[in-house]
Amino acid sequence: MRIRFAVAVALAVVFAGTIGMAQGRGRVEKYVVGPLDIVAVADPADPAYAPLGRCDGFDILEDFGFVGTFMDRYDQSGKLVQRIAKFDYPYDRYYNSKNAAKEVYAVPGEHQSNQFVAPVFDAAGNYIGGVHHGSGPSAMITVPGYGNIFAETGTFSFDMTTWTMTYNRGHNQFFAADLAALCDYLK
Repeated sequence: MRIRFAVAVALAVVFAGTIGMAQGRGRVEKYVVGPLDIVAVADPADPAYAPLGRCDGFDILEDFGFVGTFMDRYDQSGKLVQRIAKFDYPYDRYYNSKNAAKEVYAVPGEHQSNQFVAPVFDAAGNYIGGVHHGSGPSAMITVPGYGNIFAETGTFSFDMTTWTMTYNRGHNQFFAADLAALCDYLK
């Protein structure tokens, strides 16, 4: 699974436990997380090493910026029933693990609109599961004079209880890990 997707989902889950429950009538709470800089670990011996993918002779690493804007909707009893999130990536750099000068930046303004529908928590407020729906250009690399070489522009649904993709439609090089053109460009 992509590290960016994992970071976004992890932040959405972590912050769910830090927000107090509503009292009385239902309410909406809004908050922002970030900006954060996520830098790839470049040492394969490090347990945190998490390449985007593997190419012939090198791995693809990714550094990116992240800003998450969240809106939580509670029902009248104070139970969180929906989380809407927008993830923006002010910069996104993909590069060759063996030669960092071989790099490409995604187009500015990558973003992803997400809904975490009916998040499920246990009695202690720990996250259990739910369904995550997303849309938008989650990834988009365009090489001048050539065109798109890596893009995710569709919609998806992800079951956060089973950690499986249940629906994915559109140009799917992000979640389907079709990295051939990106590998070729970064050689």
